[in-house]
Amino acid sequence: MTCRIRQEGRSLLKILSSVLLTILITMAAAYGPIVQAQATEPEALKQKAFTRVEAQGMDKWRSFFVFSTSGYSYIIRADGHSQSTAGNDRPRNFQLKLGLHGHLERFYFVEHEADLLMIYEVSDARSGWGYVVRFDQKRLRPRWIKPVSGLTLARLWLKLNTAI
Repeated sequence: MTCRIRQEGRSLLKILSSVLLTILITMAAAYGPIVQAQATEPEALKQKAFTRVEAQGMDKWRSFFVFSTSGYSYIIRADGHSQSTAGNDRPRNFQLKLGLHGHLERFYFVEHEADLLMIYEVSDARSGWGYVVRFDQKRLRPRWIKPVSGLTLARLWLKLNTAI
């Protein structure tokens, strides 16, 4: 009788181990693609540096900034009047927020997802300030805009210039 109980226990143990092994194999097969997706996810989250655009032109009021992103070309005048061209399409105009009597001094950008992140410094004869803008390249409208004080902007330029 004890021999029969041992045999039933062993067969029960074999069934349980087979079921557990099947569950583990199924979980490993399902979990594998998740691990691979997590391994490639940091590629999508890579940090990107802002690119400085040098002013071109004669003086402060006749200067402009020219740069390109993937699929778009931009010309931004010192007075904020701007033009975007996508491939062979006709140029489209938009206006950057500068404030009263302001003109562009410095300009940085980076492409993020399908948008354009811009940091620019504006100045009049007496003071300076700036803006950080997330810009929709297709609709040519800001998604959000944040004004930045001159003191905060000076610290930001210092960080950007040491990073570049």
